[in-house]
Amino acid sequence: MGGGVNPLVNYLIKDERQTAKSLSTIFGEINITKDLVFRSEFHTEFKFWERNYFLPTSYPTGSSYTSRPQGLNNISTRLYWNSKTF
Repeated sequence: MGGGVNPLVNYLIKDERQTAKSLSTIFGEINITKDLVFRSEFHTEFKFWERNYFLPTSYPTGSSYTSRPQGLNNISTRLYWNSKTF
């Protein structure tokens, strides 16, 4: 057998991702006259994204049977909003 790499080493790699998104709208209306309505709206959109990644030292690379451990944690949040009155 050449190489001696354990095929179960792939189960040690962690790549976990989470995403959340929220949309909301609030509005108000005032009837000024029978045919004239004042309306105001406010819209929001919130996005959250997270990634946790880990590569252990036991993962083989092309030049050796072990690698340097790697890990990262990315977190991203965004808030968009829009307001209009008509």
